[in-house]
Amino acid sequence: GDLASGSSFIATNDFEPLAQKKYDNFRRFVSIYPEFQHVFVCDNGQGDVRAGEMMFDGFPYEFEGLYVHIVTGIAKTYGFDPSRWHKKEFRPFFFRAYPEAALHAATRYPPLIRLEGLYRICTDSVKDFEQIKQFPSEAVKAERRAELNQSVWKANLFLAQHGSKTVELIKAEQKWADGERVRTPFGIAIVCGFNPDFDLYDVELDWRPLDVQAKSIDTAKTKTKAGVRKGKTLETVHEIDEGDDDHATGRKGTQEVGESTAENQEDDTPYYPFVESRSSPSRQEDVEDNGPQEINEPEEAIIDSFHSPIRAQVGGSSITKLTAPVLPKIDKRSSKKFSFFPPPQAEKYPIPIGEECNTPYGVAKVLDYRKTNEVVAVEMVGWSAKAYLQRSALKPVNKGLLGSIFQRLSLPEPVEKKADFPFAEGTKISTPFGSGKLKKPIVSPKKKRQDTAKRQQADHGYRTVSISLDSWKLADGSSPLLYCTPETAKMWKERKGEPSIFSLSTLESLMTSSRNILLDPFLTQKEAPPVVPKVKRYFEQAAAVSTEFGSGVVRSFRPDDGFYEVSLVGWKLANGSHPTAYLRKDDMRTLMATGCQEGYPVLTKLGVSGTLASVEPTTGIHIVTVPSSRMVCYLQPDCIVGPLKAAVGEDVSTAFGEGKVMYYDQENDTYRIKLNGWNALLYAKSDTFERLGEGIEDRDGPFGVKWLLSFLFFPSESSITTRSRSNSLVSGSQSNRSVS
Repeated sequence: GDLASGSSFIATNDFEPLAQKKYDNFRRFVSIYPEFQHVFVCDNGQGDVRAGEMMFDGFPYEFEGLYVHIVTGIAKTYGFDPSRWHKKEFRPFFFRAYPEAALHAATRYPPLIRLEGLYRICTDSVKDFEQIKQFPSEAVKAERRAELNQSVWKANLFLAQHGSKTVELIKAEQKWADGERVRTPFGIAIVCGFNPDFDLYDVELDWRPLDVQAKSIDTAKTKTKAGVRKGKTLETVHEIDEGDDDHATGRKGTQEVGESTAENQEDDTPYYPFVESRSSPSRQEDVEDNGPQEINEPEEAIIDSFHSPIRAQVGGSSITKLTAPVLPKIDKRSSKKFSFFPPPQAEKYPIPIGEECNTPYGVAKVLDYRKTNEVVAVEMVGWSAKAYLQRSALKPVNKGLLGSIFQRLSLPEPVEKKADFPFAEGTKISTPFGSGKLKKPIVSPKKKRQDTAKRQQADHGYRTVSISLDSWKLADGSSPLLYCTPETAKMWKERKGEPSIFSLSTLESLMTSSRNILLDPFLTQKEAPPVVPKVKRYFEQAAAVSTEFGSGVVRSFRPDDGFYEVSLVGWKLANGSHPTAYLRKDDMRTLMATGCQEGYPVLTKLGVSGTLASVEPTTGIHIVTVPSSRMVCYLQPDCIVGPLKAAVGEDVSTAFGEGKVMYYDQENDTYRIKLNGWNALLYAKSDTFERLGEGIEDRDGPFGVKWLLSFLFFPSESSITTRSRSNSLVSGSQSNRSVS
């Protein structure tokens, strides 16, 4: 960059000026060395990736590749747009360690570096890592070592495959000694081995009960302390030479420790040696002759003779130091036995049927309670749903103390209005339309409180009863049903002594007077409101379209979600049928005949040639004008053979002068041209002449663009006809002819 681009970034926080400046520098560099291929190595912290994209666009032949070192999130890279890169085939390589970038450069085709270069880059990366004296933390150092080792390990596989020498990985320091008990993500374990290349510890998992592990650890501590007392007790100190001092002391201590180990071992289980302290007296002259002494060393590891058959490999970063497990204290006075399950809790509040309560899904009303398995059936308030929940998942609705008291005092128990009309099914009733029996009575108040389903139906529906008119018989032999209110049925039942007045005149008067009350809902058919489609249709039925799966034909359209059912006619299944695809408008486009363009000559399967005037976008119909015969053809894309250099009747320019195309021989791809000025015929190929004009766009004659526009868009009222989407021809006299 420079001062201008740097100041612009500081003022606007935009990396585009920096990227533009780097691209300008690269452009000047390429002008100096145009014979070389260039590779740009950068990071994704500033506008380097955007500058690399500019280099790829501006110098596609001189720019060889872009390697980006990841210093921040890839998605935060300025100019990061994978979709745009995919369209232009721009593929930058992001890497975290340089051996990874070197491996990519060596394995691409053609390779950018040789095997010797890959080996040298891996070796230098390992040396540079070892020269770093200070890291922010041990965890950061372990992450960087694992990252670099992973890339070097991949490069070693490629080097070994091609017979080249490999690079030694960075060794990790062993933090946990063999035989030491540690804590891992899988539980307490004993260290058995260590792999310094990948910082992996081979451990044996101790999955015994907690009390057994605690007892074993206490026993191991006792053994190690006994071994220290017996093996490192100095009974007598003799004056010896300084040269033999350390050797004699170490030999005696080693022998006594081994004897102590053999004495304390009770079975054949292997016993791990004690890990001695790193701080020990180096000279015996420092020990005073005061009789037997005990050397107290700090306890650095917990050693146990337990041998587990369960082994695992755990990374060093996942291992922590073990602290002795502490057993839970049990109060024997309050409980006779220990249990991991909590004591049963008494119900905080009762489960009243019909009361509202809080659930994990919102407020609900209690419908039923099963005491055997403590399952409560509730109905959600505010939306139609029913749930079966555990008793512990329900909580009371918090209404407040005063609100709850006032609600219970102010709201009396709902009292159903007693109706004199019986609620039993089958009660005989004499109606103006004939006698009948009660088919669907209303729900009684007592039964309404017990039956939840019927109570819901009574609350949400209209209070009506149905009467089966036994004196009437329909065509299927059943009796019609008469729906009325309970009050009307009660009035009809109380008129026991009155004679039946059923007659046609009475029925006519009753139907006329009560039409608006009883029969209108059954006799009147209200017109349904027009359905407005959610998605407007674009492609018409049987329209020829082009999809990612090939050409197809639209079969149907769903206005609710805007999906088209397309039959893929370009390929067939094993049973001979065409597959079906469901696509949106954005996934399709109007199918154009292969190689053809609007405004240029084409050859049709009808044997005539003309100019492709336009393509109807919603149907895919190709409109071809034939000047020689004054016709307009409405054709499907498969009826177009292909493009032509010139159509029959068009003027062309040849080496022998201008002329007019008279005939086209499709078999030999030859044009027969009649030359102007002298009666001669020329048989020429398409590359030996040029077409004069640009088709119907430049035609101003009687069959030119003006005539076509008036023919298509401004027809007279007497000439308006209905034309299907099938292949058809229209002559200048407006007569239609279908083409099979």
